[in-house]
Amino acid sequence: MAGNLLLALLLWSSTLLGLSAAWASPKIDEYRTHDCSGEMMWTHWPSIGDCIELDYFTNSTYINTGSGFFAGVPVAYSRSGCTSDQRIGKIPGMNNTGVCLDINTMFPLPYGGRVRSIRLD
Repeated sequence: MAGNLLLALLLWSSTLLGLSAAWASPKIDEYRTHDCSGEMMWTHWPSIGDCIELDYFTNSTYINTGSGFFAGVPVAYSRSGCTSDQRIGKIPGMNNTGVCLDINTMFPLPYGGRVRSIRLD
């Protein structure tokens, strides 16, 4: 009886830990529209340092950097690969609930133009 109770408690606590890790993890969604509305095309769950290359049909991304230990600062790049010579800058307006980024107009020329990739630093 005590063994069953202990097993149930372990399963319950591992489920809660899994859910809390999912809520705290960074997430990047890609959309065809310019305002993150309509059907989502792709979802990414990046770790710190991962480079997310955006699809050519993507016009906006919804970025939620998560919270706590897993949080990162999203940085935009003008080409795929997230190389330092193509760095546009940190994405402004980030908070714990996320932000919609129009990747065509967020960084107008000559400051960068269309965002092609995003990396969490």
